[in-house]
Amino acid sequence: MPTQSLVLRSQIGRRLTIAEMDGNFTYLEELAQTGGISPGLCNTISEDSLYSSTIGGGYNTISYCSIYSSIIGGFCNSIICSSKTTILGGCCNYVGSNDYYGTNSAGTIIGAADSALGVASFNSSILGGSDNTVAYYSQYSSVIGGLNNCVVSCSCGSVINGGRQNQIVILVTHPSSVVVLII
Repeated sequence: MPTQSLVLRSQIGRRLTIAEMDGNFTYLEELAQTGGISPGLCNTISEDSLYSSTIGGGYNTISYCSIYSSIIGGFCNSIICSSKTTILGGCCNYVGSNDYYGTNSAGTIIGAADSALGVASFNSSILGGSDNTVAYYSQYSSVIGGLNNCVVSCSCGSVINGGRQNQIVILVTHPSSVVVLII
């Protein structure tokens, strides 16, 4: 993480010196290379979450090897053990796992509240809504708006488009037959 900060003309009341401008460029270069935290309130990124960043918002956390991940705005959002993942706004959203063994990649939550992408829900998304879930191992799945909707575990390639208290359950009863149950 960069050890210095930007020197701003408005703060010092004069033009910047060449040394101060060089220091600003060095700071921005280090920030771009290592990831970092832009102003916000009590945002954290663990040291092992390389190239990750938080921008604004408050009490957002990126941890446990969440490489190339970002949280932009919002409040109390968490990305845990999930690379190439983004949370954009919203509050109390969660992507990932509580340990190094369950991972996630390329998940996205935009403007939702109290929503979650479970472990190994690769390339899945939640767009808006509240209390929506794409559960464990449900790759390539989405919930778009609505309230309390769930793509249940191992329901790959599923979409819930709005509504309330909908569930998609994929039941495999035999390797050659799949039953889709929409509740």
